[in-house]
Amino acid sequence: MEEDIRPEENTEDLQEDTVSRVENWKQALREFPWYIYFGGAVTGILAAAMILMIYISATASQGAGSPFSLGAFAKIWQVERIIRTTYVEDYDEQKLTDGLYEGLVAGLEDPYADYYTAEEYEEVRRSQSGKTQGIGIRITQNSEGQLLVDSVIAGSPAKEAGVLAGDIIKTINGTDALEMTAEEAAALIRGSESDTITLTVLREGEEIELSMTRGEIKTTSAAGVLLTVKRSGDVKENLISAIESAEEILLEDEEDAAATEAESSSDSDKNTGIASDSKVTESSSSDDASAESSADDDSAGNSTDDASAGNSADDANRDTVRIGYIQIASFNSLTPEQFAGTWEGLQAKGMEAVIIDLRDNPGGLVASCVDTLSVFMPEGPVVYEKDRDGNEYHRDSTGSSPTDLPLVLLVNKGSASASEIFAGAVQDYEVGTIVGTTTYGKGVEQNSYTLRDGSVVKLTTVHYYTPSRRDINGTGLEPDEEVAYDPEAEVDTQLSRAVELLMEKTAAAAG
Repeated sequence: MEEDIRPEENTEDLQEDTVSRVENWKQALREFPWYIYFGGAVTGILAAAMILMIYISATASQGAGSPFSLGAFAKIWQVERIIRTTYVEDYDEQKLTDGLYEGLVAGLEDPYADYYTAEEYEEVRRSQSGKTQGIGIRITQNSEGQLLVDSVIAGSPAKEAGVLAGDIIKTINGTDALEMTAEEAAALIRGSESDTITLTVLREGEEIELSMTRGEIKTTSAAGVLLTVKRSGDVKENLISAIESAEEILLEDEEDAAATEAESSSDSDKNTGIASDSKVTESSSSDDASAESSADDDSAGNSTDDASAGNSADDANRDTVRIGYIQIASFNSLTPEQFAGTWEGLQAKGMEAVIIDLRDNPGGLVASCVDTLSVFMPEGPVVYEKDRDGNEYHRDSTGSSPTDLPLVLLVNKGSASASEIFAGAVQDYEVGTIVGTTTYGKGVEQNSYTLRDGSVVKLTTVHYYTPSRRDINGTGLEPDEEVAYDPEAEVDTQLSRAVELLMEKTAAAAG
């Protein structure tokens, strides 16, 4: 049925309502005890009149289409009155108000601009910090649409309660979850009034009830393993063998909490690769160029552990090569420290070459990206930024411990924003080889501005360029070697090619 709004009738009603309000104000003024408040009232009236004149002058100067014109305010008033007098359902006035602000920002048609209430931005802030309140699981959906526990964070409440990767979630605090989306399930866990979360999971046909208490979860955005790959024989078979016997690199605060993850039954893990088995978990964040983060610039230090014997002349002639693999899921405040610790751990075990995996990394904090690059990049600008006035700035790598190890960087269409800054710097300085597919193409950064009531507006304020001043916005960064990902292949095709390249480079270096 078509809606019958009848704008002319509503406009007349609004005019009558306005006249009625004015008459009420006049009556109130006539009944006000002026003989008591006369002096202060005169001052107040004069001040109010001045403010009103300034307001009218300012809004009148706006164009007819401006959201700040008198016409726009009158229209908002009209719409509000129609809702108030005719809408049949209950509604939340605060949500209507927040909707006005969201709509104003949405009018920019910028996919990266947004408006957050104070509560919503608190969630964003926690994500950027790398810490959040939860139980420590990553939820996906399998091919049948069921909620699947994709991974469990070591040391988390879920891990301690006995939740395993591969569990199917049947209920959450008694609520049927079999037809929920992963986002709905996560929201239910976060929004529960009780800190105690009870999951009923299906595991190998058995129904198990597990209870845990929500707590602060430190997400892992950078983690790695050491792959010992044979030089002779079939590269793919050697890679499969290396993955099966990979040595996980644990940071100091993870050692006590480490546990072997159950093998996931997800249909998405058909081929052998590191990304699906690693303990790196995703965390969403906005690109806030003003956010602060720190990195251990001496993280590539010279370890004297006995594993460093891998750098000796004898090891140059052995039939294997030690390849470090580091996956970075996002760039939050903890990433530089976690990356530096992983890099140092791999060096201590005799890493001879390294693969850094940025596939499906959506970006994050630009400052965190720059600090992470400082772990192994030479000194110099790693990204140039230009604002609306044409002012140009650059962010630099400290270059305290540049590496000469052969390096391959994996990227794909899901590599965006800060990931592209990272890849652009590696490519322009020729520190490593980029393998994969063309990246997303987000060459802009956002800043977040806090309003008086704690709400936040996030706006695009800067275009960025690679060290050679390439603009990749809308086009993406092309890899040095284009390699498609084949989900049906027995082994990760992009990872396999990265290993082949590093085997060639280490063999050439060994002479």
